[in-house]
Formats: sequence, C-alpha cells, structure tokens
Amino acid sequence: MEINEVYKNKTLYFSPIGLQEKYGLNLIFTTATKGQIKEKSDDFNLSFNDEYKPSEVTKNRKLLLHSNEIKTENPIIFLRQRHGSKIIIIDENFMFKFKELYLELDMISCAKNDIRKFIKIKESLPEGDGLITALPDIPIMVLGADCNIILICDIKQRIIAAVHAGWRGVLDNILSYCLNMLIDKFGSRQKDLMIFFGPSIRKCCFEIGSEIYKDFKTEFEETFDEYGEICNDGKYFIDLIGILKYQAFKTGIFDKNISVVGDCTCCSDNSLFFSYRKDKKAGRQAALAYISQKFQYSN
Repeated sequence: MEINEVYKNKTLYFSPIGLQEKYGLNLIFTTATKGQIKEKSDDFNLSFNDEYKPSEVTKNRKLLLHSNEIKTENPIIFLRQRHGSKIIIIDENFMFKFKELYLELDMISCAKNDIRKFIKIKESLPEGDGLITALPDIPIMVLGADCNIILICDIKQRIIAAVHAGWRGVLDNILSYCLNMLIDKFGSRQKDLMIFFGPSIRKCCFEIGSEIYKDFKTEFEETFDEYGEICNDGKYFIDLIGILKYQAFKTGIFDKNISVVGDCTCCSDNSLFFSYRKDKKAGRQAALAYISQKFQYSN
C-alpha cells in the first residue's frame, strides 16, 4: 500500500491513508517542521530530549494528534529507547500500571518550575524499542533522527506495532523479533501483516567502521553482499533498509506488503528531517500508530 504525502494544517505527514479509510488504522510519520517547509527548520521535535523545552514537545504532540483527528483521553505511549531488541506489549495490565504515569508526565511537562520532577517521571518510564497493541484508542509511538522508525499492522485483527531500529537493533534482528511476536502471540498471518518504513539514514550516508561492518557480515552472511559496500577509499557503507526488508522476507512477509518513505534523513533537501549524524544535536521525528475506536468494517 502506498505511503502518501499528506498536508494537514499546512504540515507535511507521510501516511498510508488507505489503511485509515478501509481498516480504521492510522499510521503517521512526521518531519522536522510544522507549517511551511523552511531551510533549517526544526520546530516539530517530538522527543523529550535535553535540547528542547518539555512544554514545546507536549504542544507538538498535541498538534500531531489534533491534526490527524485522533481524539483520545489516553496518553501517547512511548518508551525510553535503548537501541536494543526489547518489545513491550501494551495491554490492559500495562495501561493499569503505567497510564497515570504518562498522564502525569504530560501534565508536569507544561509546568515551568518542575523540571526535576519531570526528569524523575521520564526516567521511570518503561524501556524498550518496540510496542505492540491490539487495544483501540491508544496511540503508540517511536522516535528517530536517522534510526529506522517502522510501523506494522495486522489489517484483519487490527493490531499495530511500532519499532525503533538503529544499527544495533537491526543487528539484533528486532524487526524479526517483533514480527514473530505478532505471529506467535497474536496469531497474525504473514499475508495480513503490512510494514511501513519511515524516513531514516540510507546507504548513501550510513558510513560505519570496519568492525561493525564485519559484525553485520557475520550476522547476515548469506545475503550481505547485496547490502554492504566497501568503496575504493576504504569507507564502509550498509543498507539498513535492505537488511530490514530481508528480515521481513525471512519471516514470510510479502514484498507487496512493504512500503518505504524514500527519503534519507541525512541528505534530504530543505532540512526536511532531523538527522543526528548531520547535525549532532537534533530533535526527533515520530512514527505513530493508532486504532480507531469507533471504526466498523463496511461490506
């Protein structure tokens, strides 16, 4: 299914709008800017990192939901990302345990004089690099600024997943792990699973050292010649998207069920995306998924 460029309130999003219309599944990728795209624009950061005021991040998150007509009393569920392969299932037990903590984080982020309390709450959030839920009306989100941000859905059972995959996560096969969780624990069928890759650093810009290159070659030896490249000047490059797609194929996902936002975060025009490799200090764009609560299939 095609990933569309969608403008809402003059802000660019990438979204497979057919999923929302047909299945009530809202999958959204953001950029670095809200409103008109400008050179060096970075006003749509969605991460509570140290370079940005928490109150501005909260405003941006509310704008993300509002612009995409997501009306919910539930907080956005996200994790403290650790570049690993841990996947968290967002179920009733998780929400019972953590919902109030996320709501408190949203509330305290808007206060000017409670930064210590804000940091304490933020550091109490669960760790992980992937989320799966079958619960309607709960937005889930991962963040990235070069790392791969991936959204997955089971169109028949209306299950969603969001994955953050940096090079360590790719090396640890986080996508394979997430897909197998959907198949084994949720009963998803491969033919019903659709994968959407958001903007990320691509092979053109993802230069690595020789030791990491060797680690990838060892892990994906049977197909690595297709995804790794050693240039004449001794530089090493890897196609992370290619390897992630390979992981999906090995899990039984059809090529027609995989879609990719084509842009490289590091070298795209007009500073459209946050890129840590390019700017060192950078905000984060998001991949957000949401199951509409009131949706009904039409015959």
